[in-house]
Amino acid sequence: MKVIFSNNDLELLNGCKNNIKNNIIKNSINALDTKNTILTQYRELIFERVGFEKMIRE
Repeated sequence: MKVIFSNNDLELLNGCKNNIKNNIIKNSINALDTKNTILTQYRELIFERVGFEKMIRE
């Protein structure tokens, strides 16, 4: 069985493909931003903890 798509169908499919691709890119960027935020907060927490322990020792 052969399926024939009209030009309109192909344009809609192409639009869907582009939307999916753009959403994947946006989600990847958001995930990287979240990861970087978490790493920054973790580093700050460690820095605060190390600084706090140094103050206690002195």
